[in-house]
Amino acid sequence: MIFNLQTDPKLSNGTTHFIPLGNFKRLDQPQIQDIEAHLPFSKTEKIEKIWGTLGWKDDKPFHERGVVKFSESGQLTEAKGATLKQIEMLYDIYPEIPLHNHRVRERYIDLDDLDIDLPRNISLQEMKELRLDIFLENNEGAVVYLQHSEKDNYDEEEAFIEYLSPQPTDDLNRLDQRNRLTYHIPFQFQRNLRPNGIQETEGASYNVPVHYLELSDEAPEPVLDDSGTPVTLESTSFIVKVLTFIRSARTPEEALKGFGSALAKQTQKTILKNQLDKLGRNKYSLLKFKPEVDIRNDSGQFMKVQVGSEIDTSARTLLLIHGTFKDTYGSYEDFITKKYADTDHNYLNFLIKKGHYDQILAFDHPYFWDTPEQNAEWLINGLFENVYFEPDKLDILGVSRGALVGMYMATNVVCMQHLRVRKVLTFSGGASGFMDSIAGISKWISVVKIGAPAPVQKLLIGLASIGLNYLEKNSGLAALKSGNPFLNNLYTTPLQHPVIFKAMVADWNRHVVTGKGWIDTSLKRALASGLDTVLKLFLGWQHDWVIGSAAQRKLPQGHNSFPEPSFEYSGRHGSYFLAGFPKVRVGNKWEEADIYHEITSFLK
Repeated sequence: MIFNLQTDPKLSNGTTHFIPLGNFKRLDQPQIQDIEAHLPFSKTEKIEKIWGTLGWKDDKPFHERGVVKFSESGQLTEAKGATLKQIEMLYDIYPEIPLHNHRVRERYIDLDDLDIDLPRNISLQEMKELRLDIFLENNEGAVVYLQHSEKDNYDEEEAFIEYLSPQPTDDLNRLDQRNRLTYHIPFQFQRNLRPNGIQETEGASYNVPVHYLELSDEAPEPVLDDSGTPVTLESTSFIVKVLTFIRSARTPEEALKGFGSALAKQTQKTILKNQLDKLGRNKYSLLKFKPEVDIRNDSGQFMKVQVGSEIDTSARTLLLIHGTFKDTYGSYEDFITKKYADTDHNYLNFLIKKGHYDQILAFDHPYFWDTPEQNAEWLINGLFENVYFEPDKLDILGVSRGALVGMYMATNVVCMQHLRVRKVLTFSGGASGFMDSIAGISKWISVVKIGAPAPVQKLLIGLASIGLNYLEKNSGLAALKSGNPFLNNLYTTPLQHPVIFKAMVADWNRHVVTGKGWIDTSLKRALASGLDTVLKLFLGWQHDWVIGSAAQRKLPQGHNSFPEPSFEYSGRHGSYFLAGFPKVRVGNKWEEADIYHEITSFLK
């Protein structure tokens, strides 16, 4: 259907306008008047022939120009490209959809020809957002996303998918009582966005908060590959996709456990099953590295510690702690499965063979259900109940949320009695501005999805389908919120004995994206939309796409804490150890950062 904003009748209650989505041309004037008499709609009212409405988030009148194209009723069988991938993932995490002969219905809204008066600036408070309301049956779920694909190529397979979360419905967030969902859609400008009105200069440092983005008349800043050659960023379409489906889960908890277990049954990798089953609720385990195992046997290089007596408390020990959406193998794959430098063994074996460590442990733990404090308590009150390391024998290396768990273990008074930590090295540890709002969490799961393994991508679309306010309020990820009490205590607690800390701090740079001379299509589409600049509003001027660099630099400062100067490099969250990706600026050019040398030098 095509809705002409100049000629077709909008729905109006006198103060605001809505575009009716669906077969609006079958509505006669008496029906339109009856609908308008009931505006604003209650949660239980549905409009015959209409599957949703579109207006402005702030309820301003819809005086814009141009046309909006959208589905009349949607389709069940003709999905292609990136949309087909999303539908296939929904079938995988909700097995009841095909089991009961149901299908996922695809609808779209094409906003490419919507002409609006552009604002001069946008900010988190003034984001220029549309409001989409969709009507559902009580047992229906929905996934809504922006599809950033090459303009006029609706079926592009590698489009960047930016998930949108529904606004909270009630305190319980029951999935089986949501027959209307509201989504806020950030308008896509495809302009060069200037943080705080400043045109960034290559090589300059801008370590400040970003309060607003100024819209220029220019296209987004170009991206360069490793050789300095500009990478073409094709214009992307402004397309909203709406997928609806029948599901049986009644609560977010039921849904999370259900699709986590479904994925665990599908994966053939044993090392992923514990991470996926019930979304990691039973994920707790302490692993011990076996240096004698061949590097090709990736799943056999760690053994599960059954009792505390298996741990040598007098040995020089390194403890690895993984990040969110990962386990030990996910976060430290490059330490485990790849040869280090010019040796015939991996990096963990290198650390042992060179005498840096005698023992390497790894801590697998759930990140959704338990807080960092509860993660540490499981270890201290369980396997480590009667384990007391000799002083200065234990070092910790933690990435992302795992860095927070590691710092807590080094500073908490009970943990200190057992561990007596010597050094802590963190990668991208700190609060994330994403976790402070539903809009931010939507951005977070969307950027984490880029390049993620298939099981993780399925987990992420599952999260989008239940409503991300659940994560904001009810999970172990709440520790990542800015200014939360956990972090405030972490950074100020006095220590009983000296501990040395160091932060490895990543800052994304548009000129360093390719690693080995390539850039995947999905990332190109994200960059064309200016997303990396929009993220500055949530994360600060410097960020690694998930954590702001300023937050990464924060380390414990209490008595007996000894923070060393951070190591600063350019890279993207999660790609810390991947050959070719972390970079440092040397003079006027970028060179590969020797991350492994920095790790070894600090920990030795």
